[in-house]
Amino acid sequence: MKLKSFLVSLFIIHYSLFIMTGCGYKPTVTYAQKEIKGLVYVDLHVNINSFQDSIFIKDTMNRIITGNLQGKLVKDKSLADTFVYLSLGSVSHSALTSDTDGYVSKYRTSVRINVRYNQKDQPTKSFSLSDYSDYAVANDGQLSDQRKNQAINDATNRALKNVFTKIALQNMNQDDTK
Repeated sequence: MKLKSFLVSLFIIHYSLFIMTGCGYKPTVTYAQKEIKGLVYVDLHVNINSFQDSIFIKDTMNRIITGNLQGKLVKDKSLADTFVYLSLGSVSHSALTSDTDGYVSKYRTSVRINVRYNQKDQPTKSFSLSDYSDYAVANDGQLSDQRKNQAINDATNRALKNVFTKIALQNMNQDDTK
């Protein structure tokens, strides 16, 4: 019985892959790799009010480029084939819930990141990414600051995970018009 279930599952997976490749399906990372390729220079506009958060954005983007896109980072802009420019658009905190005494007990941190990119001698494309993270306030002020910073990092990570999708959508729309 287990062998029969296994064979049926294998057939379904094989058939699904056949259908997806037959209809021209490409993962979003394929489109992103067409846009962010070769030697990549990442530049960051540092927001003085959110210095640590800005640096975290660049580090996260560098990991995405070297890991998921398998790009090669360069420190010298003149050597680059592709340029990625990042800036922290905004970080905001809004109260979600209050306790019975009226004190805020839960916050939502929202982050917006501006991204521009282009290949050498090509027009620049741009978009914004945003996401949020919720956190509970602790009785200890220091612990609350740690939770607030962690919420900013979590929101930033989640926002930057959508970078492939945004690049892919821009690239797919261009492919459709050709």
